[in-house]
Amino acid sequence: MILGSDILQNQIRHFYLFALPDFVRGPNLGPFAPSYTKDYRLPKKKNDAMIEHYFRAIEISRQASELIALLGGKSPFPHGLLAGGSSVPPTADIIMTFRFKLKSINDFIKSVFIPDAFTLAETYRDYYQIGVRKPNMMSFGLFPRNEHDNERHFPAGAVINGQVQRLNTAVIKEDVTNSWYVGNQPVHPTGGRTEPDREKGGLFLEQSAPLRRETYGRRPPGPAVAQRELPERGFHHGPEHCPCGGNRKNRAIDGGMAGRVAARGTGIYSL
Repeated sequence: MILGSDILQNQIRHFYLFALPDFVRGPNLGPFAPSYTKDYRLPKKKNDAMIEHYFRAIEISRQASELIALLGGKSPFPHGLLAGGSSVPPTADIIMTFRFKLKSINDFIKSVFIPDAFTLAETYRDYYQIGVRKPNMMSFGLFPRNEHDNERHFPAGAVINGQVQRLNTAVIKEDVTNSWYVGNQPVHPTGGRTEPDREKGGLFLEQSAPLRRETYGRRPPGPAVAQRELPERGFHHGPEHCPCGGNRKNRAIDGGMAGRVAARGTGIYSL
């Protein structure tokens, strides 16, 4: 229930606070400004409704975080997890409060979130055909159906070059070639080591190393799938690692935004 609550707040926050501003015309104020200058397709009525939903989503996401705190003691929650349960006993009043807040969140998801997602998917349907490649994804599964964890509500699996396969963790490699860590050969996570190497040159990853399947090699940065003019702002990654060539005014928009947001909730990772 704690993990499920965390997924709820994460989904709502990523869709409305991080993704939606790319597709709606907001007021000329932060966080909506500066913004893209073209390819806004929503009619004014729907656009204004989604702006209202944006602000409602902040409150709903906060309620989901409160669900985490009710059972986990705080949000973020990992500190509240103990072997065999959590640090907060699920008393009757906590359960009643949890159910009340969860109903409010579910009502928002069914009546607002899902219709908004379908509206964007329908309005920008051509984005699904831009930069298409055969999917490579994997999932370790989520939400055990019983205490033995021999079956999960979202089962583990992999899709390699569009073909569904069983998940084989033995072929997963951790590659730190382009990270500030010791090593330049992909190895299985259980056989690797996390040792910083700040003297490495020509790198662009600071915190994590990508997971990949050794037989498919490292996937290079993809082409820009759509171009929308964006006023110069903030930090930007280097041109050698970005399909926009380092030009802040040519920022790439990934047509799979809605799919990525949806996949995040089921523990699916793109390879």
